[in-house]
Amino acid sequence: MTDVYEQVEEKLDEPFTSSFRNPMAMRMMQMLKKLINQLIHEGKIYSSTQVVVEVARELNSANYRAALRTYQRNREKENDSYRQELIKAGVSKPDSRWVKKYRLWLEQDRTCLYTGKSIPLTALIEGTDFDLEHTLPRSKTFNNELSNLTLCHKAYNSKVKDEKIPTECPNYEAETSNWPNSIKNTVDHTYGPRLEAADKAFRVAKRRKENTSDPEAKDRAIQRYHLAKMEKDYWKEKMATFTITEISSRWKNSQLRDTQMITRYSIAYLKSYFKRVYSFKGGLTNVLGKAWNVIDDTKDRSKHSHHAVDAALLTCMVTSDRCGLSMLYDQISQAYREVEHYDYAVSVKKLKIDKPWDTVTEDLKNYENEVLIYHHDLDRTFRQTKKRLKRGGFTVKAGGKQTFKQGKGVRGKLHKETHYRAIVNNDGKVRYAYRKKVTTLELKDLKNIVDQNLAQQIIASGLSEIKSQEHLVQQVLQIKTIEGKKNINEIKSEEDALRLLPDSNHWKAQILEIIREGGIKQLHQNGLQRKIKAVRVFANDVKSPIELKRNPYPAKIEAREQVLVKNESNYCMALYRSDDGKKRGMQVISLMDAATYYRHNDFKVTGIVSDTLSVVSRGKEHILPLTGVIKRGTMLILKSKDTDTINWDNDTELLKRLYVVIGISSYMQGSNPVGEIMLKHAMIASPSSLLKRKKGEFSLSEYHPLRHRSHTNLNAAIENIDFKVSITGQIVNLT
Repeated sequence: MTDVYEQVEEKLDEPFTSSFRNPMAMRMMQMLKKLINQLIHEGKIYSSTQVVVEVARELNSANYRAALRTYQRNREKENDSYRQELIKAGVSKPDSRWVKKYRLWLEQDRTCLYTGKSIPLTALIEGTDFDLEHTLPRSKTFNNELSNLTLCHKAYNSKVKDEKIPTECPNYEAETSNWPNSIKNTVDHTYGPRLEAADKAFRVAKRRKENTSDPEAKDRAIQRYHLAKMEKDYWKEKMATFTITEISSRWKNSQLRDTQMITRYSIAYLKSYFKRVYSFKGGLTNVLGKAWNVIDDTKDRSKHSHHAVDAALLTCMVTSDRCGLSMLYDQISQAYREVEHYDYAVSVKKLKIDKPWDTVTEDLKNYENEVLIYHHDLDRTFRQTKKRLKRGGFTVKAGGKQTFKQGKGVRGKLHKETHYRAIVNNDGKVRYAYRKKVTTLELKDLKNIVDQNLAQQIIASGLSEIKSQEHLVQQVLQIKTIEGKKNINEIKSEEDALRLLPDSNHWKAQILEIIREGGIKQLHQNGLQRKIKAVRVFANDVKSPIELKRNPYPAKIEAREQVLVKNESNYCMALYRSDDGKKRGMQVISLMDAATYYRHNDFKVTGIVSDTLSVVSRGKEHILPLTGVIKRGTMLILKSKDTDTINWDNDTELLKRLYVVIGISSYMQGSNPVGEIMLKHAMIASPSSLLKRKKGEFSLSEYHPLRHRSHTNLNAAIENIDFKVSITGQIVNLT
């Protein structure tokens, strides 16, 4: 292997260029450079190797990704409700195609946009007269997205529209003798109001985004802006499919070059070493996968291995010359024509596309058990940024060069935004409360309101009639801090207060106190009707908050001087164990603690974890040595127990054992701290919220994507201590 490497003189150089400054993209380029150069070093690829690049997604912001998740969740909720309606209508097991038909049926106001005919639900269910069709022919665009689908009369689709675009249909502008319906008028009447409403919501969201200054509210406003834009873009695309007069390159999913900056630059960068570099739209992998029975009707994206399958499918599109590539495109286009002319209900698996080799289906389906995913999770907590130094809006220069200021911050959220206050009960027990706006109150908050007199007043004002959160909010908003302006004006003495104020008045005690202190004038001055805007509510889930700062105003009870917050995230967990393995300990270091240490240690993180830990067991002190440090992203190879032996030569077994740390926390069990570690299998791509958590010992015979372990029963080899994973996906034993 060394001889092969010595024969290779060229490698990929640094990807940096002054015209390309996206930091996320540059990190990806650096990883690409490391991977390619390692493969060149191992003699697995050469400059003559053909390289295929799949069109990449955009580099989206965190707020955009959050909005996208919300958009997808909302769509999925709608889909679930549509399935229920279809079941009621007589469809026993409605699949995704049924849901699409039902959604389009509602979007089109239960009308065929081409013929103007009403579509009864019974006709939709029977499926004999109406079915899905591609607004812009799939054979010309390869576009199977919902925005390019329409519920259409079958006879019109086969006899009139065929492979035309809507503007080419005879009854587009005006009705004809055969088809007494104008497509343009029907679309304007159906989609027009929806687009107008979406555009109005978008403009409102945009204004709110621009006019919001609070950081937390700004994030929410940006997410709502992205959400509104997604909705607007969907209807805009719907309208556009019915108004274009020709299919330009913008509508073609078959274009060979990507319009996105990062993919264009990747291709140019790879071409600096490789002689043949091609790019393809990712949708084509779905076409080939279904045609060759590699991908099921619903693509399984729950595992990272589907990317490896996509990559393998893409390589099948590359032949020895461009002529072969063109033939494959023609073959796919012809297959679409055959499917659409026959019936759209025919699955894409019926597409007749030649296999590159006979066992391609079996080979690619086995990828799931053979591919190891390399998780590159770089700890950037204390990675500092540089900022151009400016004064008066102008860049400061020294010796003709720009001056940069080195940052000294920490990346990540140190604490939650909500502030808490300690409240000491009569029995000396400390509880923590926070102010909650009335508009966000929920029914469950009633029993946790600190001022139970206020809670009783809410109950007295009609709790038995409160059926929803909205009703509760409305009820509380009607309560005034001092009730009855007329009554207050008549109060001249304590006897008047007792006579005029009802027993249920929460503020009677305070009013009487003001009167006894001779404050009738003050009472009348402050006794105007004023609505309650917020109440203090106990937070039952807050046990050990962090002190953020001290109140500048002294209080009778010291605990009330503290401004408290909840911990947002933990930096790491240090694991300790005795030589015989019988005694274990741990120390969780929060990001707040890490930031404090970093600041007071000359901006260095060295030594943040102690080499030993003192634990007391049965009255005897034990000094435990440090065995490892784990963080979010650390990979572990699990063992069922200490005696369990890892077979480092068995890749299939290693893959079953390989998990990634996705969360660390701690809690008190009596007087002993217990560390919790949340683990997700290295192959799983699904969000943790969708997975079922499993406790207990690890077993090779039982597969669980999400595992929950405490530090006392964690038996595992730790990344970078017992093993390492190379950038090419090889596990190397370090013990």
